[in-house]
Amino acid sequence: MFRFLSICMLLSLFLATPALAADSDEGFISKSWHSITSYFTDEKDKERQDDDGLPHEEEDDASDDLPVAPTPTPVADTVAPSIQIQQAGITIEATALQMSVNLGVVTANDLVDGAITPTNNAPATFSLGVTTVIWTATDAAGNTSTATQNVVVQDTTAPVITAPAAVVVNSTTGQPIAVTIGATTATDAFTPVSITNNGPATFPIGATTVTWTATDANNNSATATQLVTVNDTSIFATLPPDPGAAGKLTLAGIDSDNDGVRDDVQRWIVMTYPNSQKTRAALTQDAKAMQLIILNAANAAVARANSIEEDRATFCITFVRRQILGIGNSDAYQIGREMEAICLNTTARTEAWLQADRYLSGMMFNIPGDLSTGCNFNPNTMPN
Repeated sequence: MFRFLSICMLLSLFLATPALAADSDEGFISKSWHSITSYFTDEKDKERQDDDGLPHEEEDDASDDLPVAPTPTPVADTVAPSIQIQQAGITIEATALQMSVNLGVVTANDLVDGAITPTNNAPATFSLGVTTVIWTATDAAGNTSTATQNVVVQDTTAPVITAPAAVVVNSTTGQPIAVTIGATTATDAFTPVSITNNGPATFPIGATTVTWTATDANNNSATATQLVTVNDTSIFATLPPDPGAAGKLTLAGIDSDNDGVRDDVQRWIVMTYPNSQKTRAALTQDAKAMQLIILNAANAAVARANSIEEDRATFCITFVRRQILGIGNSDAYQIGREMEAICLNTTARTEAWLQADRYLSGMMFNIPGDLSTGCNFNPNTMPN
């Protein structure tokens, strides 16, 4: 606007000046107009100069030569997050049917989003066996990655078993007997628990170790032992061992318990008459008398005295077998003959017996009216 007003004012001045208007000289007019236009051109150029001293036109031309930056193209996020599992495999011992499991530390990271919280499909509790837990991480761009973690719940624990208390029983027959050994208890997280034992149907004389075994549902086993003792309270319990051939090497034989009866004779009495204590007592009395006769056959007086004792034992045998047990006289006679065969089982013993018998020639023996007087014990106190 300012420039336009300035031009108008100059044109008016130019035309109003007579000298200038009357002068039709073309050159003068041309020069004058050139001066006016040059003035405005110079002013315009001055206004277009910047701080750098260059005209705007030149500056615009210079800026047209600078490179133009391209428009940025967005970069797509196609990389899934990474998952780090501290414990890729976890194994625990089962103490119940369902177990709580600490899965440990699991993290996830993404190149763009940074730390991401992963999720998993783990159950609230874990049962026996292998469970594969799947961990999943998804970034903001929808990229997803997964990782697996194996959780093993195992049962290697055997049941807790308690054996019954030790059992002590008596065998009155000296033979194996059936024994009530009781029952054991066993506990385990995995049922049923089966319980067995290796006890025999009948237990022999002595100590027997019974092994109890408890097995749970996963085939874990535990054992406990129980001691079963069977005492021999029979008449056989105190029997000396069989002397065998050694018992015939000497006149006296072997009397290991020093009861006055040779071991082989003692064993015959007990094993032949196990069910009659009265008979065993009478035969033992007779065996002692016969042993004294054999060992003292060279002394006539002693031989006669021992023979009297042996006769008394014979009366006792007859009393027990006939009057108490109701067996006839022939039975007592037969027992007497069997006793002689057992006691005189070697040539030396038979010869000693015959030697003592010679001293009895001419002797008189009275049979008492009460045969029980021949017994050195009271038969009535014995059970059989």
